[in-house]
Amino acid sequence: MVGKLATKYEVFISYRNTNNGMQTEDSMIARELYEVLSANGIKTFFSGQSLAVLGADRYKEMIDRALDDCIILIVVGTSLENIQSNWVKYEWDSFFNDILIEKKRGRIFSYIDKMNPHDLPRTLRNLQCFEKKFSSLDSIVKYVKNALENVESLEAIVHSNRIQLNKKEQMESVPEIKSFVEMLDLGFTPLKIARALVDNDNALYNLGDGHNNEGTPELWASFLEAYPDTFEYLICDNKIIGNYSLVALSEEQIEQLLKGELYEADFALEKNEPFVFPGNYVLYLLNFSVNMGWNTVDNYNKLWQSLLNKIEKYAHQGIFFERIYVNTFRADHRALYRRLGFKYVVDNKKKGQVFELKNFPSDLKWPNKELLMKIYLERVCDKKAEKDKHK
Repeated sequence: MVGKLATKYEVFISYRNTNNGMQTEDSMIARELYEVLSANGIKTFFSGQSLAVLGADRYKEMIDRALDDCIILIVVGTSLENIQSNWVKYEWDSFFNDILIEKKRGRIFSYIDKMNPHDLPRTLRNLQCFEKKFSSLDSIVKYVKNALENVESLEAIVHSNRIQLNKKEQMESVPEIKSFVEMLDLGFTPLKIARALVDNDNALYNLGDGHNNEGTPELWASFLEAYPDTFEYLICDNKIIGNYSLVALSEEQIEQLLKGELYEADFALEKNEPFVFPGNYVLYLLNFSVNMGWNTVDNYNKLWQSLLNKIEKYAHQGIFFERIYVNTFRADHRALYRRLGFKYVVDNKKKGQVFELKNFPSDLKWPNKELLMKIYLERVCDKKAEKDKHK
């Protein structure tokens, strides 16, 4: 008789235990990770320990039950061969497919040693990855705890919003700007939003396989959950017909951008500077677009004014942008940015042309920027007064 899973697991560690009868280095790294997670109160499924405790003789059934239970799957590996071994691939591939079809809400990330993240299988390559030589176990524990809280909170929010959605009247056929939270109110999930954004961009820019240009929906779903306030959506009849998204660039990313080597598919959560503390940032527009058939003056005005309102809100919080960059893919979009005061900088080596608005908001050509200018000028005066005070 098969033992039952007495514990409701939260994290599943996927690793290759033996190779030609010999214990792998992967298994030792996995055990070390298991012990740290368990010591921090995280219910973790580690087959080397968990199946022995359960006394299970039907391996696959117990593995499947644990995969169904868990919210997070961590792939541990020291080689591509081990990560793609039969059982390990079955575990992360089936878990990923469950997320993809929205059967479950969950996260996958890799914890690797002695291999390059770029050598990971495509599915894992586009997701979070920790390298043992750079990442402490404490940082992984912190990431896991945050991910568990985010997924569980989102599950509760979406469940509540779905109930409320049944009571809502159907949306009027007038495009409206919606925030991430409002999108959840309409019954969207982060993955559903991300899929729509990638599909819209691929259609609008004729990018083909978005995995090589835009990044995967799973990548952007993680961004949506991590930085929900940096995305806004233009909605009509419960469909996303336009959106903008923005991030702060790190010094390394600015250098890549000016060489034409910054690609959106390479964006990762740990590389971006979140808008958390007051200060100066360099802004990058990940996207600012309206779908074909909806690209009217009114819709562009709604989207752009929403963007300026958001920047104004950031300014009130002490967050200021010195420059704005964007990578453009269409001639009409390049014309739009030139009209707004942007200047061409460099060709992107894969696709597009990078434009810059150097002195923001002074160089911005937009009629309704008086309040924004006032806030920025007040900041300059405050800084000058502070400087004079210390002379």
